[in-house]
Amino acid sequence: MKVSGADDLEETPKPKRKMKVSGADDLEETPKPKRKMKVSGADDLPDTPIEKVEGYKADVLLAKKSAFESKIVIKALNELQKSYESVSSKENLEELIKINNYKTVIFDKDYTDLDIAEFSSMVKDLNDTKEFKSKLVLLNKPSAEIDTDDNNLVDEVINEKVSKELLASVFEKLS
Repeated sequence: MKVSGADDLEETPKPKRKMKVSGADDLEETPKPKRKMKVSGADDLPDTPIEKVEGYKADVLLAKKSAFESKIVIKALNELQKSYESVSSKENLEELIKINNYKTVIFDKDYTDLDIAEFSSMVKDLNDTKEFKSKLVLLNKPSAEIDTDDNNLVDEVINEKVSKELLASVFEKLS
């Protein structure tokens, strides 16, 4: 059926329906926490509350060889409410550990151009001169055997397939 003069009429939009939830009137809205620390390489991660640890720049300095692997560890750190910074190069890792204090430094065994013995020695020397000490956690491939030399150079060697539970036990052990 054709209606004369209907071509020049505009269609009115239907109003959106609001859903009413019973008992919701007395609920308080939780304010969204603000990130208190800039984290390099983690721009697309959800904002989580990060508290600065007294005397330390962050709980963790993370050095993973790939951004994807970093995101997995960062997710676990967020769930544990640990503050962190993430680096993307050996130079950044060494620079940040020299100028800042971190409770724990987590890094890959095969991190690009990183000599574990040299890095461990540098951190231990810095620990002797700084008021705050950093613990070293080495991430090892699940299929690789733990090298006894590496084990003596760091505080803990863990599987690179990191989970919230594994990190929680490591932090408990190192504290």
